[in-house]
Amino acid sequence: MGEEVKFHGMWASPFSRRVELALKLKAIPYQYIEEDLSNKTPSLLRYNPVHKKVPVLVHNDKPVAESMVIIEYMDETWENNPILPRDPYERAMARFYAKFIDDKVYQISTLFSFNNSLVKLYKRSMYYTFLSYLIFYLFSTLAKSVDLIPRIDRIVVSCVHLLPTLAKLGQTAGKEKEETIEEIHKQLKILEDELKGKQFFGGQRIGYLDIVAMILVWLHLAGSITGQKILSTEKFPLIYEWIERVMKMEVVNECLIPEEKRQDWIQLAQRAPKSASN
Repeated sequence: MGEEVKFHGMWASPFSRRVELALKLKAIPYQYIEEDLSNKTPSLLRYNPVHKKVPVLVHNDKPVAESMVIIEYMDETWENNPILPRDPYERAMARFYAKFIDDKVYQISTLFSFNNSLVKLYKRSMYYTFLSYLIFYLFSTLAKSVDLIPRIDRIVVSCVHLLPTLAKLGQTAGKEKEETIEEIHKQLKILEDELKGKQFFGGQRIGYLDIVAMILVWLHLAGSITGQKILSTEKFPLIYEWIERVMKMEVVNECLIPEEKRQDWIQLAQRAPKSASN
């Protein structure tokens, strides 16, 4: 039976890129469909009517959404080049730490603010798209006068949640900033300990947890651009060695943001916090 695999993603979404990496590691042929999140394709809206977002994998016209769910589905459907551990306990631990990475390391902060009048509404990500359309259609003149529309466009197009950790660092100062960094370091220390005696989070070969942990590579790249480096060889030598190790892998580099686009990608994390302080 022929297999038809389509993958709806976005170049600047780490969630899309982790699915892309899993597809390549498992050597699954697929058709890639780049989504413009300000003008989503009818197919994306049809295949993911609940969240209406990327990534979405469509296997023989059956859609699967959410990056970690997609990766587990692929691993169960295509047995070659397994990603998850086969041992039940190790598999459970991989899932546990994957959830930890998304819940604690990735989403330490989701607050992006633009001015005091909107800050409360921006505390929940569900309001981003709603506010962009509301301001555009009902208050376009006012919005243009305060330069809100370009800022909101950058957020919607760039998936709003790309770099919450760096966003929080950018909008804090003094003691609050130190506390934010300390909070981040506590979470990273747990992952540092998990790497002891291992080449990869998955053991001696790249696996499920390594794919999810690629957000650390993204944070490393972002820090090299913004100067706000939350990773250092002194505090996290094992994580740093892991980053260097995976970045030497061709398949990983194929799934990172192209170097020529990294400055555009990081502008979301730089500009949004600055506008909040005006």
